[in-house]
Amino acid sequence: MDLKTPKNILFEEKIKEKSNYFIKNYLSDYEFIEFKGIKIYNLDSNNIISLIKNTIKENIKLHIITLNAIILTKALLNKKYMQLLSNSDLIIAESDGIGLLFKMFDKKLKEKVAGIDLARKLLHFSEVENHSVFLLGGSKEVSLLSEKNIKATFKNLKVVGRFHGYFKDETEEKNIVTIIRKSSPDILFVAMGFPKQDIFINKYKESLNSKVMIGIGGTFDIFAGKKRRAPKFFIKNKLEWFYRIITNPLKYYQFFLILIFFFICIFIGLKNFILKTKNRSKENNFKREKND
Repeated sequence: MDLKTPKNILFEEKIKEKSNYFIKNYLSDYEFIEFKGIKIYNLDSNNIISLIKNTIKENIKLHIITLNAIILTKALLNKKYMQLLSNSDLIIAESDGIGLLFKMFDKKLKEKVAGIDLARKLLHFSEVENHSVFLLGGSKEVSLLSEKNIKATFKNLKVVGRFHGYFKDETEEKNIVTIIRKSSPDILFVAMGFPKQDIFINKYKESLNSKVMIGIGGTFDIFAGKKRRAPKFFIKNKLEWFYRIITNPLKYYQFFLILIFFFICIFIGLKNFILKTKNRSKENNFKREKND
């Protein structure tokens, strides 16, 4: 039975305060764009691994969201989803669409860190540094196969548990929270898709006893061999999102979300261009007046 005593609540508050302080100070050196109240950080893989390494060392909690154009558009259309983004500790760019958004703010994205690539790097990092991981998500079959294939690739990796992502009811959900808490993984991978995975992390973050919690969408399907990642042609030409949609008829509606996102980027770009033009005009007028 999970009872929250005043002592436990005070301890959690101290951990939360420590986490907020650490993350704020660590990220202060990195560039970001702020859009609709959320900060999207311009980090490459090495920056992310470094942050995670320090997070584990300092024993704090970090909820990472890998953001793409579809997730951001869903959040813009749903206040609850936007709140999920706001409640997370770190948002990084997972797609070329977010790279386009950076361009509209006159910034260049260091690296598009795709969820599958980041997951592989984190598994390798965990194996080398002897950190433990928990795999949550996918169907029962996908959960089993992904664990088997991950262990075959990362032979010295410490996998402390796994569970599928289709909970029957709230009782089963709370049982898996207890299992994760008892296993105390350094990194918790949650592969249930947005928003489900981030609702889970946001809801139980303080109870999970995990240091790093990251949503990785359909990554376990790829690890399990049930799905393929986009061919190199699509990745090279920044069309990985297109491949994901056309290979899954249930996702055809996402074309409309991409279209909405594209128009948002155009609007932001035009708005910033007009502001820059006005500022240049003011500067030129000031110079003329000064010369006169």
